[in-house]
Amino acid sequence: MGLNFHKSVKVNDNTRVNLNKKSASVTVGTKGVHHTVSTSGRHTTTVGIPGTGLSYTMSSGGKSGSKSKKRGSSKSGVNVKVVISAICSVIAAIIIIFGLLKHFGVIGGKSGGMQWRKDEYSVSVGKTVNMILDFDNGEDMSGAKAKDFDIEVDNTDAVEVSFKQAYSETVHFTVTGVEEGAASVKITYDGKTSDAVTVNVE
Repeated sequence: MGLNFHKSVKVNDNTRVNLNKKSASVTVGTKGVHHTVSTSGRHTTTVGIPGTGLSYTMSSGGKSGSKSKKRGSSKSGVNVKVVISAICSVIAAIIIIFGLLKHFGVIGGKSGGMQWRKDEYSVSVGKTVNMILDFDNGEDMSGAKAKDFDIEVDNTDAVEVSFKQAYSETVHFTVTGVEEGAASVKITYDGKTSDAVTVNVE
């Protein structure tokens, strides 16, 4: 009867040493993404979305598998299994990447469908302009009030920003030029923050 041996030692929250009868390996990373390097030369990276059961694993290096005759190859020398596996891997990678980007807010609603009508606004000292924030979140914004919005201005010496009016899909803000300079403005609504827009005061 063969003797099997396997032990895993946790070094810290992100590092674990794995020992078995034939080799040893080190795993570094978090629950969602981790990479393992083995003394056999094999490298394995696993990417997944915690709580969904969806993951994708990539491996390279190490000893080759069985030396038996290749199967699943066409007469032209194209390995059908390899092609199918590659296609499945690409599809899985796209799904994982999209899921991660959405999970971490890179795409799909980081700003809650808020988009400034223009990239930059300009206003003269003592004058006002109207800044428009478009909403594409499926919500009727016409009932929104000033208290619903958190206005962040990084240079209040240059500009003052106040809520003006909310419509079904847009919200208007009044910007007053105080002195020459520039300011970055962000709007937070329902826990989501818009991209910054630049206001130049001339």
